[in-house]
Amino acid sequence: MAGFGQSKGKPEDKAQSLKQAGTLKAILVLTLMVLTAALGLMIWNSYQARNAEDLKLLQRDALLLGERFNRKADRATDRLESELRSGSRLSSISTDFIGVSVTE
Repeated sequence: MAGFGQSKGKPEDKAQSLKQAGTLKAILVLTLMVLTAALGLMIWNSYQARNAEDLKLLQRDALLLGERFNRKADRATDRLESELRSGSRLSSISTDFIGVSVTE
């Protein structure tokens, strides 16, 4: 009984058997390359999904910080306008009173 890639008989049979073995090796190599590429794409996709989640969290945090900043600015503006309407001079209004801390 002949093993893989070996045959008894005519030279044409041996040549065909060798050609077939070469084709099978090429198909095997190509299949392994495709599987490797697929695995690489799966890993890359997973990495991108994690990055997208991180970016969503950063965006949420930035929006919350912006809202807080706007609320504080609105509150300071309201207090300042209220003091100015009551007749206070701008130079006499404390920044701490309206909620603005000035640091250098």
